[in-house]
Amino acid sequence: MLNLEREKRDFIFKLDLEKAYDRVDRGFLHKGYDFGFPFKIMSLILHNVTSVSLCLL
Repeated sequence: MLNLEREKRDFIFKLDLEKAYDRVDRGFLHKGYDFGFPFKIMSLILHNVTSVSLCLL
């Protein structure tokens, strides 16, 4: 018998920018807008890089 229901899959994504932040120029990150990345995603990345802490629940 075929099971037509799809499994629910969860995932966790962790991005550690602590050391990368020291090596990546903020100007380079701002160029992400020029490369065509969505404004919302770039704003989220820039906020997380410049903020002191981040917690996702």
